[in-house]
Amino acid sequence: MSELAVCLRPCFKEVKLTILSDYLIQAAVGQISTTMDIWSDENLRPYLAMTAHWIARLAGTTSLQLKAALIAFHRLRGNHDGETLATAVLQLLDRAGITVKVR
Repeated sequence: MSELAVCLRPCFKEVKLTILSDYLIQAAVGQISTTMDIWSDENLRPYLAMTAHWIARLAGTTSLQLKAALIAFHRLRGNHDGETLATAVLQLLDRAGITVKVR
């Protein structure tokens, strides 16, 4: 693991907890949608970024608000075939605790 990765890991864990608690993504009204992008860096290492989009009820009101958050930035391993990508996406959704909210 690179020095940068070692430094960023605790920061990412803190941000992840903020997303999961402050944004209350698991308490989304209805389903959660995702958008994803895959690209390679200058050394041809592939990465996947996943953003979640959901409707949240504002605390103490009946108002709804659209929310979005980056829930994964993941280095891909292996082939970029459908099976490998599906496995990676399902693992990332499980890690975020939102698999049951995504169709």
